[in-house]
Amino acid sequence: MKVEIGEVSCYGELEDTSNFEVRFSDEQHDLMWITRDPDVIKTWSQIVKYWERHAEYMTEQTGELVELWEIESDN
Repeated sequence: MKVEIGEVSCYGELEDTSNFEVRFSDEQHDLMWITRDPDVIKTWSQIVKYWERHAEYMTEQTGELVELWEIESDN
């Protein structure tokens, strides 16, 4: 499943155990995100807003947030 939130492409089905690959325009800053609280951050829109807000000060280094990929948890 693909969802577009503004300029960010989001891929996968959200589950309480979902982890994420967070991709920036500068690929060397891509990362894995495994600490989402599914009781607080429940939707793709909330996830995009979280990363845009928390990565805003790093944009010169990371580039823009471009993609989020849901990946299965080992749990």
